[in-house]
Amino acid sequence: MPNLTQEQIISKWKSEKIVVSICMLAFNHEDYIAEALEGVLAQDVDFGYEIIIHDDASTDETAKFIRGYVSRYPKLIKPIYQSKNQWSRGINPSVFFNYPRVTGDYVAWCEGDDVWTSPSKLKIQIDIMEQRRNIGLCFHLAEIKNCVDSSKGGHSFGAYADASGLIDFDDVFLRRFGMIPTASCVVRRAVMERLAEFMAPRPYLTSGDVHMQTLGALEGGAYFVNEVMLLYKFGSPSSLTKGILSDAEKNVNHHVSCIRGAISMWMNYFPHQSENTLKKVIYKRLIWLFLSDGRGGGLVEKLNISDLYAMYLRVERYFEGLRSRLAGQRVVLYGCGHEAVKIVNSMGAENIEMIIDRDELRVDGGFFGVPFGDFDKLRSFDGALLLVTTMFYDEQALLKRVSDCGSAIKNVVRIEDEILNEIDVSAIWHGDVLIDRETVLASTARVPGWWVPQNGKTALGESSREQV
Repeated sequence: MPNLTQEQIISKWKSEKIVVSICMLAFNHEDYIAEALEGVLAQDVDFGYEIIIHDDASTDETAKFIRGYVSRYPKLIKPIYQSKNQWSRGINPSVFFNYPRVTGDYVAWCEGDDVWTSPSKLKIQIDIMEQRRNIGLCFHLAEIKNCVDSSKGGHSFGAYADASGLIDFDDVFLRRFGMIPTASCVVRRAVMERLAEFMAPRPYLTSGDVHMQTLGALEGGAYFVNEVMLLYKFGSPSSLTKGILSDAEKNVNHHVSCIRGAISMWMNYFPHQSENTLKKVIYKRLIWLFLSDGRGGGLVEKLNISDLYAMYLRVERYFEGLRSRLAGQRVVLYGCGHEAVKIVNSMGAENIEMIIDRDELRVDGGFFGVPFGDFDKLRSFDGALLLVTTMFYDEQALLKRVSDCGSAIKNVVRIEDEILNEIDVSAIWHGDVLIDRETVLASTARVPGWWVPQNGKTALGESSREQV
């Protein structure tokens, strides 16, 4: 239980104006909801806030726990208790039930199985955004707790810089350094309103957090706080993430939805940005769909994703062509992700001299038959070709490494410079179909992210393509 009563919390506010609205979704979170609420109520702030919570017809004691807190904090916690699960009907609870109730200037998130671990979290972030009026998003580090495998987790994630500071839009849109924890984010209300406007008529989109972060960073980038202030529980029993990862069809739908949603957002909100940035997002998702996960290839016909599979086959042909193209050269790979695996399989381990881990954490042992090494070892080579297999790296740091190697490196080939030519955005159906609010609310089943129109009708009824 929080140490302060409702009256004590409110007495610290400069006024009763609500500055921050904290949105919380709960479903079968009886083991976590109390800790989530306590982390929010423990915030040491001098401004007003509200907790907007939606229980999606939990079948356990979650609603009972929420009611207990509401009885003690009725002015702070504003609940909705559903009798029927809305998510399974294709209705996004955040978009249709939480966001319309927001009254604050800023919006933060804390799901029912997350925990804010620092009482200074909100104050730090709001102070930053008040001082920097040109940014729409502020986020921070999180610690991960693996609820599936307790031997994993315990490390921080969401690190986008070595120190607190501004992050470029491209880094956020590309998720260049991995997932940005949603419960670490604070955005301006205008960002949330634009997000709701984008998400509401597109119920086939499976994820709103990536779009929220994109819109938040669109104008002036984002601000990253290099401090762990959140405990993120990965794979808790009722989490959406666990449901997506464990089900092949849902997982494929999610990646397809992210591709089509990214194209739609780019066309509607920032067509002035470089198309190559969008191509990188598409490429990354294609690799997840058909290479790293591999389950997408078996669901092409069922899920109507032949356009995406055809695009991936173009990428695969690029990889397969490397063997003959680079024959006879001393090839060294930089980066050991999924692309590197594909290159080794295509070229043959015997045709690759060495592989360098981008983070330089692995220097011994082997990678699918290719020995690990580092730039110190590369200096002993003469006229090597460095093949940069990853799109996510520090360009300036790599250039310095290459320069230090002198004649040891004859040429540098970046797949980023070549493979994006294989991505034709116009050949991918962006899936941007608008569905009116009444039809969405009347739905009885979730519309899949891979949905394709048949005779001008969606699975929910009449619709039309958005004109862009």
